[in-house]
Amino acid sequence: MSRQGQGRRRRGKKPKAVDLWKPVPVLDPPEPIERAGDATAVIRSLGSPPLKGQGTLADQHLALAVDRTADMAMVLALTAGLMAEPDSDDDPVGADG
Repeated sequence: MSRQGQGRRRRGKKPKAVDLWKPVPVLDPPEPIERAGDATAVIRSLGSPPLKGQGTLADQHLALAVDRTADMAMVLALTAGLMAEPDSDDDPVGADG
């Protein structure tokens, strides 16, 4: 390799600058959020965690964490005004009794 070639770097095309502040299309409003009937279904579908001697206890703790997370998601949805309206069949407050 010649001395001239040692100091040279191969320069490719520079990427085009992207305008990060350009206007973006308006998004559709989100669908109303409902709490899952069984928030632990996905975690249970994975099977018990591989913890020797603590499988049942670990299952219970994971289920509790998932349920609390689902509850917290519902609180956030309520705060943001994104909660789905309760079904009249499931609403004992409005039912004649």
